[in-house]
Amino acid sequence: MYHVFNKANDNTLEDPPTPPQVPENLHMASNERTLRDYTLPSLDMVQESIMRSTITTNNFKIKLAMIQMIQNNLQFRGIIPEDPNKHLKQFLQHCDTFKYNRVTNDAIRLRFFPFSLINNAFSLLQSQAPRSITTWDEIAGKFLQKFFPISKAVQLRREIIVFYNGLDANARSGLYGEIGGAFLIKTYEDAYELIENMAFNSYQWPIE
Repeated sequence: MYHVFNKANDNTLEDPPTPPQVPENLHMASNERTLRDYTLPSLDMVQESIMRSTITTNNFKIKLAMIQMIQNNLQFRGIIPEDPNKHLKQFLQHCDTFKYNRVTNDAIRLRFFPFSLINNAFSLLQSQAPRSITTWDEIAGKFLQKFFPISKAVQLRREIIVFYNGLDANARSGLYGEIGGAFLIKTYEDAYELIENMAFNSYQWPIE
């Protein structure tokens, strides 16, 4: 046996700490596994990427009609020119019609979102680690990162700036009056909606 010096007193010797004990049944379980067992797939390899929270209420049940409604109206394939923002918005609108007592929005959204994806879009879920997604914000963020890349955001921002620079003084003044502040600090969705509303109002009430 060997000893170590105590740092507080160099003249004192202490025994080294006792290593943690591993349960015997753990050794036995590991030793009893054959080489073939290590080559077989485990349950971890077939688990879904979404870890859904447990629902304790008895009134929650996913009906086939609810799944079919999403599959028939909200199929996102992940191809051009599909709009991922529009898909998320429509999906949330559909989920808002599914209300249950003591069931969170996250629980509903995480259960129905996979039914809205198909082909290349569904592969997003398959590429994630098993049980790695636990909230709606996580899957929505990964979805937008995959299908709404930075390059597309830069392009849209450039188009908005080109539009803004093409406005004359009167148009810019009207724009500032409409939003009550700087236009270029608005999000893309807010800026687009604002422009649509202004164009609609201009069409309804043309200036001679």
